[in-house]
Amino acid sequence: MKLIFYTLYRWANKFNFWDTPQLSALYFLALFLTFNILSIYVYVKLMLGYSPRLLEFNKIVYVILFAFIAIIINLVFVRNKKYLAIASDYEGNANFRNSKASIITIIYIIVTILLFLSLGFYKI
Repeated sequence: MKLIFYTLYRWANKFNFWDTPQLSALYFLALFLTFNILSIYVYVKLMLGYSPRLLEFNKIVYVILFAFIAIIINLVFVRNKKYLAIASDYEGNANFRNSKASIITIIYIIVTILLFLSLGFYKI
């Protein structure tokens, strides 16, 4: 997760999203993790033989889940400018390759979105 956060931070910093790249990375990672948790929830219910409905909860549950994940990411990666330490760790590492990190992050994003969108193909 640290690598994916750093890559999202680097992209946001490169494209200058709202002058707060750490918050852009935080929100994008929180969104992807929320998609992952919802996908896992539905697939586990499918494997157990239940008929899951993705929208079986009130919409506020999804907002609370997203907010909870964003708070955790904030505590782990953003608070007290930890994102600067993460960036200096990766930028100072001679063995680290930005292209490899970008490929890993792109694969993570594609798999997350495909898993979430694949839920629409089930007769839920």
